[in-house]
Amino acid sequence: MSFAVCDHTRVGVLIVDAPGRYLLIRDADHPHAWTSVVGHDDAHGDLELAARIEVAEQLGMAVMSLERVTDGWRADHCHRAVQAGRTPGHHWTIYRATVTGALQPSAAYACDTRWTNRAELQALADRTVAYARGEVTETGWSAAPGLEPIWGWWTRRIRDVDVGAADLARIQKLAERPLPPPSAAS
Repeated sequence: MSFAVCDHTRVGVLIVDAPGRYLLIRDADHPHAWTSVVGHDDAHGDLELAARIEVAEQLGMAVMSLERVTDGWRADHCHRAVQAGRTPGHHWTIYRATVTGALQPSAAYACDTRWTNRAELQALADRTVAYARGEVTETGWSAAPGLEPIWGWWTRRIRDVDVGAADLARIQKLAERPLPPPSAAS
C-alpha cells in the first residue's frame, strides 16, 4: 500500500531499557540525524497499534509496554505531499516503550542504532542547539549530527533533555525547514 499523501498524524516511540538508556536510530533518510521510531498513522486507525507496528517494522522488536507521554501539533517536515489547504506538520502522539527481541534494524529506516544514557541524550540535544544557532556547519552536522530537530523539541517537552526557550524556538525552525526529495537527500 502506498501513502504518497501525508495523513498529518504521526506516532513517535522512545524506547527505554531497564537501566534507563534510550534506543536511538540514525535516520537512513535525510537529515541523517539521531531520532527514535517515528511513523505515520496511515491506515492503522489506532495510534497504539501504529506505534507497535512501527517498532516491529523499523527495529524488528516487539513492544512489551507502551505508555502515552504527550501529544500535540507540531509544524515539521515530511517527505510526503501535504494535503491541499493544510499546513505542513503533524499531530504527534509520543509514547515511551520497553521492547523485547533482538535488535534487527531495517536499512530502509536506520543507517545506525545506539543505546544512550541521559547525559549522552543531552549531548545530542546540545549538538542540535549548536546547529540551530549556526555554530555547526552542514558538513559538520552531516559528519556528527545531534538529535533530529523534532526529537530535540519532543524530548525537551517531556523533560528528558534541558533546552532553553530561545534555543527551543531555533530547533522548531529547523524542524519546519523543508527537506529535499528523498532521492536528492541520500
